Amino acid sequence: MTDPTGDLPPELSARLARPTVRLSGPIDGSTAETFLSQVLPVLDGPGSIVVELFSSGGDADVGRRLAEEVRLLRHAHGRDMWFLGKTLVASAAVTFMAAFPRDRRWLTRDTTLLIHGRRMTRDVHLEGPLGSARRVLEEIIADIDNGLRLEDDGFAELIEGSGVSLDDIRRRAYGGWYLPAQEALDLGLVAGLV
Repeated sequence: MTDPTGDLPPELSARLARPTVRLSGPIDGSTAETFLSQVLPVLDGPGSIVVELFSSGGDADVGRRLAEEVRLLRHAHGRDMWFLGKTLVASAAVTFMAAFPRDRRWLTRDTTLLIHGRRMTRDVHLEGPLGSARRVLEEIIADIDNGLRLEDDGFAELIEGSGVSLDDIRRRAYGGWYLPAQEALDLGLVAGLV
């Protein structure tokens, strides 16, 4: 393969120019349905599966579900899966992207990645016996601990083989890390730019 920032080999250029699956919009239940409806008909066909994505993010657990579908397609079905991020790949969309092998992740030159930690919005109203209040708080802490574990798993998959450490991505993602395509390439998070 040539320099990932230079001219692409014709076969790679052709592969990325004709995505098998095209996704655009928030990561939600309809995104999962759209992904499956586009990918299932081509499972028995020859060649690579290229997934194109533009997304401002969305539901973290749907991002995880989509990532798991990619892992299953790669491992259980032995499919060669490629990712092409366009313009914006944010939040839960980055979780999805991380399931693709680093050498199969590509971005358009205008793409920005937004990497941040999982979020929670919850109002807590405590009333009644202290034991009940304590159980409510313990459940919330268990939910937070599980979310942090899932966040670390996703970050570890994203940075595997790159020049970014887990501590570094945790620190940068805390306030939201806007990462231009060229910087993502320089850090080794993606294979190249188109």
